[in-house]
Amino acid sequence: MGEAMVMRDAERAFRDWRRSKRTKEIPEQLWANAVRVASVHGLTKTCERLRLNPTRLKERCERAASGRGFVELAASELRLAEELVVELEDAAGTRLRLVLRGASVEAVTAAAKELWSATR
Repeated sequence: MGEAMVMRDAERAFRDWRRSKRTKEIPEQLWANAVRVASVHGLTKTCERLRLNPTRLKERCERAASGRGFVELAASELRLAEELVVELEDAAGTRLRLVLRGASVEAVTAAAKELWSATR
């Protein structure tokens, strides 16, 4: 997806939210989109185009940057379910979504590692 398209999509999403405004707070998904746009277009341009508070977006960008990296989940902490959905996203925004039925935690981990490394 082109950089201009990412900005236009974010502008459209914020405009739609502002029109419907079911909640006072900006939804997390919109903040995530704004952070992604700011990583490409910069903080100032993103705030101007999306009509956001620069201080709040900067804080979100800093939190996102510090939270990047490896996240380890202990298998003992995960509940087994009939269907398991795993979503991965790297710093560049590349996404991988797995929907597995009847799989063990070990099988999910192995599948995610194999598929994620194959997309590189």
